[in-house]
Amino acid sequence: MCSLRILYRLGLRASRRKQTRKSKRPIKEILQNVIRCAKQVAANPGATESLQATTLLFRDKAREVTSLIDSWQGHQTVARLGDLVRGISHLHQVNQLSDLLNEIPALELQDEAKKSFRNVIGKVSRYAEAPRILRRIAKRFRVARYMRAIPVKLPKDSFCIPPNGPYAPDIGSCVARIDRQYSDRKRLDRVYHLLGYTEAQSASLFSEQVHRTLREAKIHAEVQLLIYCELQRPAFFPRVVCSSKDACFLCSAFICLHKRMYTPRCHGRLYPGWRLPSLPQVKESEERFNKALENSIKESISTLFARQRKTTYPPPNESTLLTIPISETTKSGLTQLSSGQLSCERSIQLYSHTTQKPHKEPESGNPSDASIPCGTACEGSTTDLGSPPIVEGHEPDSKIISKRELSQGIVLHNSIEPGGSSTRYIAGPIKLTIEYPAGLECIKYSVEWLTAEEVKDLKSRVPPPLSVDVESLASEMSIRNHNSVCILVKGTALRLSWESKRHARSTK
Repeated sequence: MCSLRILYRLGLRASRRKQTRKSKRPIKEILQNVIRCAKQVAANPGATESLQATTLLFRDKAREVTSLIDSWQGHQTVARLGDLVRGISHLHQVNQLSDLLNEIPALELQDEAKKSFRNVIGKVSRYAEAPRILRRIAKRFRVARYMRAIPVKLPKDSFCIPPNGPYAPDIGSCVARIDRQYSDRKRLDRVYHLLGYTEAQSASLFSEQVHRTLREAKIHAEVQLLIYCELQRPAFFPRVVCSSKDACFLCSAFICLHKRMYTPRCHGRLYPGWRLPSLPQVKESEERFNKALENSIKESISTLFARQRKTTYPPPNESTLLTIPISETTKSGLTQLSSGQLSCERSIQLYSHTTQKPHKEPESGNPSDASIPCGTACEGSTTDLGSPPIVEGHEPDSKIISKRELSQGIVLHNSIEPGGSSTRYIAGPIKLTIEYPAGLECIKYSVEWLTAEEVKDLKSRVPPPLSVDVESLASEMSIRNHNSVCILVKGTALRLSWESKRHARSTK
């Protein structure tokens, strides 16, 4: 079902909408270029061992992907495409991949190309991760085992393009119809001026866009699902409607107006090439929707006059695939480098070997922030400080990690039950998770992102507090007989304190 989209993302097949999309550069060429640039970065005299190790691992995984591309091109089957997707997923899991790309000079690889590369492998890898997530949901919730796919096909009349006829779009009469006060020519000219156009430019752009919309507008997936349910009239309407992308502004507005379904997210982007199906059953909804849009346009014009300038928003991330929470056991363990090779960057980690209990919400701050699902940013190589290393993906628990962004100078207090784990706390480049092995009582702890002044004050103390510079960590170290530790990464300092005599370990 997703083969064509995957192939287009990888630049292995042209888009079916050639007139609206430019062809993508093949992923094989991009990988070869990134490998070449990464080798140059690793060969620099100032390159760290961690960066060199990441380069070696990336090179091996990229070569595997290149081999899988050649295999698929030789025999284009679904099975080989699946192998390619899994190979890209392994490539995406390379630790410190973003750091490696950021080290490549812009002259060798432009920032936009780096962003595009990360975006492509991130989205394609989700096709390998999503089925595992669905499988775990089905194992946990019996009702999910009865899920079935229903192909949605609206009548052919739904997609009929209405004839233009003698219709000539006029922006002045359109705006005046929405709000009579803009029948005044001077007031309408003021709108044009604030938008940065002349009257002639506004009229031309409006007319061109209306004709283009009438010719090329698409019926978005969410609208098709909603209209399909309206036509079928099931005994119980679905509670949620969504697609692989967040709903656009018009889809979200139409679903909210419908009031019988819910869409979880809206990225807020307005697509002019949006339309409703051409069906008589939609006529009433269409009239109510037009009225709602007119009210929205009135509010937008009022905002324009209030701000005295056009408001421009940055392009949103539209894909919902990137927001699926990742289970630790969903991520396959990467092949570790042999002892003859350079070791990857070590981080401080604790894994629970007992059944995980739900952790408590933070006692301070907004509880809802602690339940935000963590995406691909939660990846990292692992090394214990008091026990043999455990590779991610092989822990007995299947747990969904939530995350919490920290603010400098604010102390967060919480506790962990025996066998439980904490929220993943994020302070700049530091990502910290605390897990507590089986015990008799809960452990209380606090985390704080230290300011520059606090770090300077700590260094001046005699004796100085226990600190761990993760980037220079060369071997395991014990933190027994301590109840606090400062974790340092790239100039960022995070203080972890706990009230327990037990040996504590943490994760970056």
